[in-house]
Amino acid sequence: MKVVVIASYVSELIFRVPRLMRPGETQAGAFREGLGGKGFNMTIAAGRCGAEVLPVMKLGTDAYAAKATDFLRSEGISCDHVNQAAVGVPSGCGVILVGDDGENAIAIDPGANALLDESDIGAAQSHIASASVVLAQLECPVAAVLGAFRLARAAGVMTVLNPAPAPTVPLPDELLALTDVITPNESEAAALTGYGVDGDWRVAARRLQSMGPGAVAITLGSRGVGLLHGAMELHLPAPTVDAIDTSGAGDAFNGALVARLASGHTLEQACLFAVRYAAIQVTRRGTSSAMPWGREVP
Repeated sequence: MKVVVIASYVSELIFRVPRLMRPGETQAGAFREGLGGKGFNMTIAAGRCGAEVLPVMKLGTDAYAAKATDFLRSEGISCDHVNQAAVGVPSGCGVILVGDDGENAIAIDPGANALLDESDIGAAQSHIASASVVLAQLECPVAAVLGAFRLARAAGVMTVLNPAPAPTVPLPDELLALTDVITPNESEAAALTGYGVDGDWRVAARRLQSMGPGAVAITLGSRGVGLLHGAMELHLPAPTVDAIDTSGAGDAFNGALVARLASGHTLEQACLFAVRYAAIQVTRRGTSSAMPWGREVP
């Protein structure tokens, strides 16, 4: 049940504030540092859900890089394909504002993530070919993701794409055609299709499926997930919880999803588990360190 994650890493500078600010407004807040990035968080989540995880990632030449690899190794995750950029390139860094209502706003400098390229992907070809699932997100260059999905499809390996952050330009048709499962949130689904999800997630899901992916799982926040798989349309509700920090909720969902898929569960079963897993994660502060263990899911 091996999972390869085309991963990003972001050093998190987190400010807890009473509420998200308006333009020009300053608020006092509580500060802490964390280790994150969508791919990094997904890697931790998948590992804690029982998968053998191999991240393909690029770090900078700063102190944050050592913290990232130390944390991965403490989780029992291989760093064989965690590569370092040229001297002077920083690791990715993000500033995260989290309000008391659990909502967040994030600004990111991709740093070394932007340098992950097809040579890094090619070096991991044997691992991709032997994986059960390859998971990617868009904090890494699209060319690297596309290269990984080409290798996965050639080897008959399932591909899962979390199109986050929301793309500002259309994704390549080939990438969507190589995607077995796509997992946008509501705003990402709207960005990809031009259809809002507020009225009915099914409209955006059908449009997105027509663009190439075999299945669509739109995460709906506290409302759960809308799943379109072939002709099957299901709404899978999320448990009611007291959310205190929604940072990393989508990453939790995706990491848990691929771990479950890699262990042989159906897409519906994997989505049900992932929704419950993410519901636990949002009751904790932080991202990678807040990822639950799979055994915590009822």
